[in-house]
Amino acid sequence: SFTFGNYTYANGVISWTETAPAEGDSITVTATQTDKADNTSAQGSDTAKVADETAPNAPTVLIVDDGNPGDGLLTQAEIGADDVQLQVTIDGTDFEAGGYVTLTINGGADIQLSFADFTDAGNGSFTFGNYTYANGVISWTETAPAEGDSI
Repeated sequence: SFTFGNYTYANGVISWTETAPAEGDSITVTATQTDKADNTSAQGSDTAKVADETAPNAPTVLIVDDGNPGDGLLTQAEIGADDVQLQVTIDGTDFEAGGYVTLTINGGADIQLSFADFTDAGNGSFTFGNYTYANGVISWTETAPAEGDSI
C-alpha cells in the first residue's frame, strides 16, 4: 500500500477518514478519475445520513391554575370561574423541524399535534383549535373537573 497525507492506496482503492457529521446531517463523497491521456470518467458518488437517535428531553407539564404546584389539589379559588389552564414545555427546535407532541388528558384518546397544524397568529404565537404555541410552550384550557375528580 501507498500513503499520501491521510490517504492510503492499495489494490485500486483509495481510503481515508473524515470527521463524522452531526446526527441528522449527511456526508457526500464524489470522485472522478482522469487517465494520462486527460480523459475524465463520469462522476461516482455516495451519500450517507447519520441517524438521529437522540430523543428530545421529556416535556414539562404544568397545571397553571395549581397555586401550590406539586400538592396535587386544585381548589375552586385556584380554578375560579374559568377552565383549567394547562401548559406543556417541549423542545421547540425538534417540534418546529417536523416532530410532534402527543397529549393524553385523563386517559382519553391521544391528541397528536405537529407544528404544521398551527397557524401563525401574527403576534409571535401560533394557534390550532384551542391550543396556542410559542417558544417551545403549548398552552390550552380544559373544562374544570367536578369536585373530587382529577385532571
